[in-house]
Amino acid sequence: MAWLDNLFLVIELALIGMLLIGLASSTEAHAEAARLVLGGPFTAVFWIGVVGLGIVLPLVIQSLAVTHRIIHTPIAPILVMLGGLALRFVIVYAGQYSRWPRLS
Repeated sequence: MAWLDNLFLVIELALIGMLLIGLASSTEAHAEAARLVLGGPFTAVFWIGVVGLGIVLPLVIQSLAVTHRIIHTPIAPILVMLGGLALRFVIVYAGQYSRWPRLS
């Protein structure tokens, strides 16, 4: 089942990429939310917490475990759960932090 989880992690990474592309190419409020994640106050949490520790590192750990280079460990699933929590934090707070521009 670990190889299936690896597949889901790759799919999640692709979906997050498509979400960011969609946000960056949408309305001004959505583009502002994307800028918050790609170069604003939520950048470190997103790239380190969500992508690095929540997706890439568990993918590496589980890939090594599937190929029997290391023993199976509960660290990867814990990191995935913490990365999912960080993703929810980033999405909610970036959405609340961004706003529609004022009409003048």
